[in-house]
Amino acid sequence: ALSVACLGATRVHAQSPDRLTIQIPPTIVPETVSIWYQTSPGPNFAVLTTRAGTSSYSVSTGGAAHLRILVYVPGYQVVAREFETAEMSQTLVPSLIPLATNVVHGRLVDSSNHPLADQSMHLTYDLIEAMDFFHYMDGPAPVLDLQQTRTGRDGGFELRVPLFVNDPFFQRYSPPERQGFRLASADGDA
Repeated sequence: ALSVACLGATRVHAQSPDRLTIQIPPTIVPETVSIWYQTSPGPNFAVLTTRAGTSSYSVSTGGAAHLRILVYVPGYQVVAREFETAEMSQTLVPSLIPLATNVVHGRLVDSSNHPLADQSMHLTYDLIEAMDFFHYMDGPAPVLDLQQTRTGRDGGFELRVPLFVNDPFFQRYSPPERQGFRLASADGDA
């Protein structure tokens, strides 16, 4: 079941003119949050590493004319924001909107159709939509860690897959031919 609740709202406070502060809402575990930003157009974007116990992060804008930020929190819509020079001395508290999921059941077997029990399964998403958002055509895309699980005795597993199709960020930046989900076992792609 999906519970719908807005966990934060964008608030603006005066800060240093060359820094934008991102404040993670208190109900969110900071180290689960992924943040990417770009201060100049092109193939370069940076990763802001989050850590346990720290909910406030600062991005140096260094006099840039614009700033683009992507914030991913598992279970919520992607927050995509663009700032112009006059807006960069702010504190951004992302508005987090829950995202529905689908349950996917699978079974991991070997080439002889024998179940592979107690195998680690890892679901990720190559965020190729970031290429359009950050305006670059070649290079690596951020990777979203979506879920990890283990197979049962019969090789069976269950994953909760986010319905990115309902997220406005994906609706805007995902052409139909792109799909970045990847499911891997401990021995490689499943």
